[in-house]
Amino acid sequence: KRIENCGSGLSVAVENTNALEQKMFFRLSVDEITRGELGWILSKHPDSTFSKDFTWGTLRGHWEEGTPHSPAYAVSTDCDSLGFLKAMRKLNKASYVSSLVSAVCPLSLSALRKAFSSALSENFKDESTRHLDTFICSAVVGPWVTKQSTIEFFMESMGIETTAIQETKVGIYKLSVRSPITVSEFLQRVFVASVLLTKNLHVGRKNEWDSKMEAIAALSSKWIDRDSCFSKLPPWAAEAALGLHPIGKDESTGGNKQKSPISHDALPLSLHQRRHQWIIDTVVKNSSEMKNVVDYGCAQGTLSKALRGHLPEECTIHAVDAIKSKYKLSNVNGVRKIQDNLLYPSSLLEKLLSSNASEIDLLVLTEVIEHFRKAERAELIRLIAQDLRPKYLIVTTPNRNYNRFIENLQGNGWRHKDHFIEYDRSEWEEEVMRPLRDTYGYRSFEELHLLPAEFLPDGANPDQDQPSFVSLFQLEARGTNYHNAREGWQHFLGRLKDGILKDFRLQHAKNFLVKSRAISTGLVAPDFIETDPHGFFRGPTIAPVQYTKEAKDYLEHPAAAFSYFREKGISRLWAEYKYMGSRAHVLVFSGREALQRSGSTQSDEVRIVTRTGRAFFPAGDIDAVPEEWKQFLQDGLRRMKLDFAFLDAEIMPWAIKGGALIHSQFEVPGLCAVASREYMFGPEDPATERAKKFLDVLDVLGCYSRPICADNPLTMRVFGVLAAGLSVDGSFQPTIQYDTATNAERYEFIDALCADGSDVGILPVERFPVDLNDPKSQEDAVSRWEKYCSMGEDGSIAGEGYVFKTDPTLREVAEDGVGLVQPMLKVRGRDYLRIIYGMDYLEPERFHFIKNRNVRAKRKAAILQNELSRNILLSFLDNDFCQLRRAHAAFCGESDSIVVDATL
Repeated sequence: KRIENCGSGLSVAVENTNALEQKMFFRLSVDEITRGELGWILSKHPDSTFSKDFTWGTLRGHWEEGTPHSPAYAVSTDCDSLGFLKAMRKLNKASYVSSLVSAVCPLSLSALRKAFSSALSENFKDESTRHLDTFICSAVVGPWVTKQSTIEFFMESMGIETTAIQETKVGIYKLSVRSPITVSEFLQRVFVASVLLTKNLHVGRKNEWDSKMEAIAALSSKWIDRDSCFSKLPPWAAEAALGLHPIGKDESTGGNKQKSPISHDALPLSLHQRRHQWIIDTVVKNSSEMKNVVDYGCAQGTLSKALRGHLPEECTIHAVDAIKSKYKLSNVNGVRKIQDNLLYPSSLLEKLLSSNASEIDLLVLTEVIEHFRKAERAELIRLIAQDLRPKYLIVTTPNRNYNRFIENLQGNGWRHKDHFIEYDRSEWEEEVMRPLRDTYGYRSFEELHLLPAEFLPDGANPDQDQPSFVSLFQLEARGTNYHNAREGWQHFLGRLKDGILKDFRLQHAKNFLVKSRAISTGLVAPDFIETDPHGFFRGPTIAPVQYTKEAKDYLEHPAAAFSYFREKGISRLWAEYKYMGSRAHVLVFSGREALQRSGSTQSDEVRIVTRTGRAFFPAGDIDAVPEEWKQFLQDGLRRMKLDFAFLDAEIMPWAIKGGALIHSQFEVPGLCAVASREYMFGPEDPATERAKKFLDVLDVLGCYSRPICADNPLTMRVFGVLAAGLSVDGSFQPTIQYDTATNAERYEFIDALCADGSDVGILPVERFPVDLNDPKSQEDAVSRWEKYCSMGEDGSIAGEGYVFKTDPTLREVAEDGVGLVQPMLKVRGRDYLRIIYGMDYLEPERFHFIKNRNVRAKRKAAILQNELSRNILLSFLDNDFCQLRRAHAAFCGESDSIVVDATL
């Protein structure tokens, strides 16, 4: 349906131009008031028609047709899509497709706030007193990208009724009130709820949410105190709506916070707040002893800031975490924000050694240890208790016994998906209490019951079913060979510098020196922290081709790849099909004995991980690696008389791993664009057709609208063998390795392993050779590429594009003395690139802007990552776990140091 037929009232024709093509709208209706009176309330002018520029577009306001005593006023945003493309490039977004150009979002709400500034702020003079009167108000607002149930919940919390006008995945809703209220209050309630609903849609605006919180508190202060509905909101939303601040002093100024319009007693303390309050109370009781406090795993720094207000000025708080805090802790006197991997705290050690600190008086480890794997947990306890050696130690972690009283837990029954353990009492005693007591000389002398018995759920045991274990330990015996804590710190820092932080060279990348600085950067990168540091491989990125005038209507074309390799003196290539799926790395052992003989720390005989090293499964509705895949791959190895194989592959469909991303990042913006363009230009307009084609391409490539079935099977396409061979006496003995094997040898291995795999969905990559000395061979390659990745008249499209790989091995290329050469280049199809650069990227003005891409940094990153991936693989094969961790960290650190256009 057209929007105008669904009650929106938007009937103004808009000229179809390249600059203005999408719209978010807001239509206000008020009963029993004249147009002139409503105009004065909205903007102090009876006409109140305007056009104002805002970020990435223009805001327009005008009167709609209505009855004399029930006027309607409409506001819409027209997005400057070319300006938006430039902004996306500046922000270095991986895709220029976004709902921000057409949906209710922070940018459009900021514009709306300016349009109705007088009414929202109730900045009225004496021209009219109608702003004090109450009316039945309603508004039609859309499109929304938020779920209908969430919109209804937040609007209801603000006293607003919600009615869906159009049953689509992007919502258009009528918002109304049952009882008369002032126009200003109605707009305030709608605005407050809308800002809370779009909290996660901010782009590149660091202080956006803080300023919105201030606006919310100011708008809601006049009516929220007479409403009890705010208590239904989540704590973060309730605090924003009420303008609440943490109890106590302002840590940055030492002064008291401004009182809230509602008492803090109106909201119950959360478990998080109770833990923090107990830690604060414990510190206050011993504040005279506190000179150096370490908040280990400080996250956003909330506890560090709160502690600052209760400790002597001479006390220094070291707030340590790998993830950069969004709070500016450096502006809080006496708090040092230190970015460190908690297993390799070199920066903390350097800070302590450069100060006059003689020991750490208190180290707090609150809700941290459960985020580490088992071996890492033991390592963490050892380095804290033996090397950092604090006088007092506070440790808190979830108690698994309490989980049965919590609804909507993760599939494994735990509270968060990134937890590796949630202890019960016996596990807590065995893994934490006993080592601290028996090995490292700590005594537990206080354990908190976080909730009094009267606040526990029915049936809970006050001793066994507390939400968290919360314990305070005190050091009783020094228990080390060091004379003092500083000597231990120096020894620990020396081990780090001679171990994981030690420089190393990359042989085949012009002897490139990987420095400790890059390793340190990688140690705090999310991709390193959140993945197994003993992973066997990290997939290197693939650089695309540059734009070439030989194919002026294509952003990427095979001719550019042919020119590049020909200039490097390479005449033989392989063209591999690039499938629309998710990259996966597969480690297969032929059986349990082969795994044990290898000396590997892996526990699974068949393991599949993502490109960044995370477990690939569960994915979609599939919980684990399919048993038929395990059996097929292991049978293949036994048939080939091999013990292990490491494979590079693509798993389809894309939606099995990227379903949520497809919906939020691509499908919803496409639906918003179709709705907007159908209204503005009609269903047959070229702009509307481009939006529809975008959704068609997305559906065919992503298969997101179809379940796994015979027509849409779960499939693995194997395109690389990283290594394969025998396991002997605790070591790997490869008989084939990807950097030394020829393409013929690799493809022969893949074909043999995947023989007869169609029944289980494991197939070899489709490929063919290209001779750069033969024009016909090149013409044939271009023709096949066009057919493979262009949408046909029947609406079909096979894949993303091609990857062109050098026929000589990487070592052969290096020995030929031609210098650093890309081992492969990707050439993506014109239709697929709509997903990256937007549904209108081929329009002349936009294409001219987009085609000027700098691929140089991407190509540098590709070469470095290829060599570092090789180093990771070799370290794993050698069972050299120190170098393995170092290479993983270097991969992440060097990748972060090169600023690459994310669309490439």
